[in-house]
Amino acid sequence: MTEGVLSLDMGCGLNKECDVNIDINPIVKPDIVSDFLFLPLKNTSFSRVIFNHSLEHVSQPKTALRETYRILKTGGVLSVQFPNHLALSSLYNIVKENPFLNIADADYSPDKHWSFFTIIHMIYLYFISGFTPFKIMLDPRYDKYRMMRRLYNLFPFFCPHSIL
Repeated sequence: MTEGVLSLDMGCGLNKECDVNIDINPIVKPDIVSDFLFLPLKNTSFSRVIFNHSLEHVSQPKTALRETYRILKTGGVLSVQFPNHLALSSLYNIVKENPFLNIADADYSPDKHWSFFTIIHMIYLYFISGFTPFKIMLDPRYDKYRMMRRLYNLFPFFCPHSIL
């Protein structure tokens, strides 16, 4: 990492690529075991915070983003990668597999989705949490498919996965 830049991965799972890694699951051996609703970290202590497909697993994403705003330095970067549940493939998976709708088990399984985000919903959450979204990107896995990339560049709201 660049000197003076501290990065934080919220919901790191087994991929620990940042300076500090947080996860609620102690089995993955993160640096800090915590949910995202109250972070045991000092104000303005990180230059970059990453949520890589983890914010949808939080029961109160607005609270998690506000807590993230508290620990992020002024001018810091927040990157949130999330499934766009407006996409047809996401809707198909919800109807077909129905894995996310069993809220009764959500407390016991980190794999359950508490929130069903769309790009519009995420932009709204950014603004009310104090952030200013400045870039919406397509998930890089679609770069190799020319037709899909063109389609999602024309209609980014339908891309199955987005980065804000």
